[in-house]
Amino acid sequence: MILPITATIAVLLGVLVFPLTVYVSLQRARVGKEAGKLTAAAFGPHPDVKLTATIRAHGNLMEYAAFGLVMIGLAEANGAQAAWLMPVGLAFVAGRWLHTFAMLTNPYPPALRGIGMVTTYAAIVGPVIYLGLQLI
Repeated sequence: MILPITATIAVLLGVLVFPLTVYVSLQRARVGKEAGKLTAAAFGPHPDVKLTATIRAHGNLMEYAAFGLVMIGLAEANGAQAAWLMPVGLAFVAGRWLHTFAMLTNPYPPALRGIGMVTTYAAIVGPVIYLGLQLI
């Protein structure tokens, strides 16, 4: 079964996920190089604020992207109309991009992070309600 809306949303999130993944690796290498031991930040969090922010931005994106994609995919597979689901999916992507950008910006812009989270929540709640109504 082809899910074109879900696939589109996955691609748009992938465009954010892959560079962020590389950025985490580069930050780990930077911290390791500064410490004189390349593996100094190879595992887990580290006291370096920039590295910690990068790790959490990546982790938060992955946590929400997975659940959001599942919900959008289930809604699409259960007949959600493209005219409704595509804007929900694009709002989800926009929310994830805003949130990630906010987490990586110094000085930290809490309003952008908040907008990103509210957009993300709304875009997840929509498919949850749609699927819940399908079960009634």
